[in-house]
Amino acid sequence: MPIGVLVIPSLNVREAVWEATLVDGVWNPGAWAGRVAHLGGTGWLRGEDGCRQDTYTIALVSHNGGPLASIPSLQLGNIIYLYDGKWEFVYLVTETGVVEWQNMYPVMPTQIPTLTLFICWGTFDSQRQDYNQRYYVRAERIEVREQSGMENARVCA
Repeated sequence: MPIGVLVIPSLNVREAVWEATLVDGVWNPGAWAGRVAHLGGTGWLRGEDGCRQDTYTIALVSHNGGPLASIPSLQLGNIIYLYDGKWEFVYLVTETGVVEWQNMYPVMPTQIPTLTLFICWGTFDSQRQDYNQRYYVRAERIEVREQSGMENARVCA
């Protein structure tokens, strides 16, 4: 069952977000084949109590041929929306780049609420069965709005 919806108007992207759990310190890339996945262990929009939380890095990923394949076309200043059924989170693209596959910079915690999108990039390494780089987009949260029609949703302090 999806845990949210990602909308990127400038790319015509509207995709359900699925959870990719961390097992023995590793994410299973098969879990997000053809999907957008939230990397377990990174921040999320609401805590276990159902209340909004100010997490500082939310990481979403898809394969380079998947739903986020067009993120290299994002420009600084583009808007990204993330919905969880109660809240609309609005993000402004502030950074794009490429890192080597083992570089965890895109998912590291930040001082302000941040959304990171990333895909595999570069050259395919047949020995590792993976690409040698990651293309990432970082966006800072600029607004949070309660979605209409949620009158019966849990009330949070």
